[in-house]
Amino acid sequence: LRAMAIDRTGIGDPVTGEMRRYAKKLPKWIKQVWRNGVQTQEEHEVGIHGYNFGAGPEAAPTKEKFKNIKHQILWTFARALENNEFDIPPKHVWASWGLPADVDIMEELLRPVWGIDSKGHTIVADQAGAECADDDMRERVKHMSSKSPNELQAMAMAFWEFRKLPKGIKPVTTAHELAAVQRQKQLERDRKEYRAKTKGGGNR
Repeated sequence: LRAMAIDRTGIGDPVTGEMRRYAKKLPKWIKQVWRNGVQTQEEHEVGIHGYNFGAGPEAAPTKEKFKNIKHQILWTFARALENNEFDIPPKHVWASWGLPADVDIMEELLRPVWGIDSKGHTIVADQAGAECADDDMRERVKHMSSKSPNELQAMAMAFWEFRKLPKGIKPVTTAHELAAVQRQKQLERDRKEYRAKTKGGGNR
């Protein structure tokens, strides 16, 4: 476990605080790093990240504008599904999660609708009574379940947090792998020196 994302809106706020205190008791995760040409390991505590769904969106290099972070998280999750960045687990996997009997994962995944409001914000609605962008969207949303799609939101937050995790390196376990890494680092140094020598229109 490297990170945990929690909806801290309302009753989730004290839960987030409690989990942050409890995080010190969780097993630390290991990251492989290179320092001065030597592979070593860093220990990190599990990150506990609470999101207030009504808070403003996070800065992102995309053309979409969002009114709050909930819309941004749900939109990002939907685009990842659309682009096959991950697979939807089969039903026998859902059954192993111990979810309540009335939970329908596929219904939750297919439920959200979206629209663009008068200020150009992307609005995503996932239950009856949610904020809408226009009358057409309101008409669609009023036929939705009023029950919060908790599992959808949990998966969307987990994916959101996953995308933000720092990338690690593949551990070197053999002399052959070490030699390959050293060759790659030497190539990078050679390229850097070459660019420095040729900068400004010198000999090429």
